[in-house]
Amino acid sequence: MSSFAWTLPSPGATAGLPAQDQATATQQIFGRDIWLDVRAAAPEYVVTAAGDWALVEGREALKQSLIRRLITDPGEWATLPGYGVGARRFVKARDTQAKRDELAERIRAQFGRDARVERVDSITITALASGDGLRVLVLVTPRGELQRGGSLSLDTEVT
Repeated sequence: MSSFAWTLPSPGATAGLPAQDQATATQQIFGRDIWLDVRAAAPEYVVTAAGDWALVEGREALKQSLIRRLITDPGEWATLPGYGVGARRFVKARDTQAKRDELAERIRAQFGRDARVERVDSITITALASGDGLRVLVLVTPRGELQRGGSLSLDTEVT
């Protein structure tokens, strides 16, 4: 089993590099992660035909990490007790503006802890028409992409 570590160069680290080298540097900034398929009723990791974990890289790795942080309950990981938004807890709560604001603040605080996120630009939380979940849309600016306007959109349903 392989382990992965992220090396985070300074935000302007790709400036002045040839396009191919910029792409490689961008992949290094955002890292590599195990693919978490959130389209399933219960998010699950994807296994390749060879029996290995499927991987994602670059911006998609950041997106996967943020989704994992969104659906993880605080305290769920013993080694990281302060990690996680706990968005599922808000699904069963009364749908009030105060609860949506509380969830948005938890998302802003947790996503801001990821070193690859420069800032959280916007958060939109709406109840699903079925009434049994929430749609969460978050726009973040990844580190190093502030001048380029390279927002990353995370749009997921939490049930």
